[in-house]
Amino acid sequence: MAVAPPRTVAQLAVELVRALDSTRAAFQLPPGAEGRLVRRLAIAAGAPLAFSGDASEVRMDLRDQLDRMAEMDLDISAQNLREALQLDVAGLMAEVRASGDASIGAHSRPVLFLAGVDTWSEARAALFESVLSPKPGLDQIPAVLGWNDPGPDSQHALRDLKERLEGRQWIEFEPLHPFAPNGEDTLAYQWLLLNPWSKEMPGIADRVWTEKRGLAGPEGAEPPWCGTFRVALRGMPKLIQAGILHALVADSKSFESADDESVLGAYLEQQR
Repeated sequence: MAVAPPRTVAQLAVELVRALDSTRAAFQLPPGAEGRLVRRLAIAAGAPLAFSGDASEVRMDLRDQLDRMAEMDLDISAQNLREALQLDVAGLMAEVRASGDASIGAHSRPVLFLAGVDTWSEARAALFESVLSPKPGLDQIPAVLGWNDPGPDSQHALRDLKERLEGRQWIEFEPLHPFAPNGEDTLAYQWLLLNPWSKEMPGIADRVWTEKRGLAGPEGAEPPWCGTFRVALRGMPKLIQAGILHALVADSKSFESADDESVLGAYLEQQR
């Protein structure tokens, strides 16, 4: 199900809870149904939430509640969202560290990735005026924001935002360019293939793909498939779609699925 961009502060709170829950699931942590953001949403909705059952049931119930709240006209202040987010993120980091996950080091920090903020409305104003700006007594949460629309109205709004925030030390504006065809793009394409990102393309974008053994050329030479990727994607992996991916990967002689379970299943089948 496609998720509409958040227009209000409450809808932004819903999306942040969804993101926190996805992160918890990735680290095999229980859902944050008792988090501060969830509590603020429940208070705004006038209906305290109660969850029961195991972690998977609580997670499903939480997602159902968030879907309903996203459609409601709720009133949450940007300041309350900021403080609740700060506490929820701190709690999440404490749990991740306590889990002993090897990918988390002593200096690891959470980073918010927020895409398409050009499509937001009231939520965008709250983002820059309160949620991300430094506040006494609150740690600032690092964030990377995506402003996607190249249209004239959107770019005018971006220029206005830059002018309003000019001189602020807590934010920087950097243009993103397509990956350069000098090996940088090759790494981007390989990362894309190694990290499944869509369950809506079963058998293709929900699988890990690697280059077949024995295809490597002379040392320092580019992979033989790279030229085809460059023509199709022009240095922008986001352009990849189901049909393109199928043509580039599934029908290619250059790649094979790196799904360990499928490989093991095929091997066991051969041994029967």
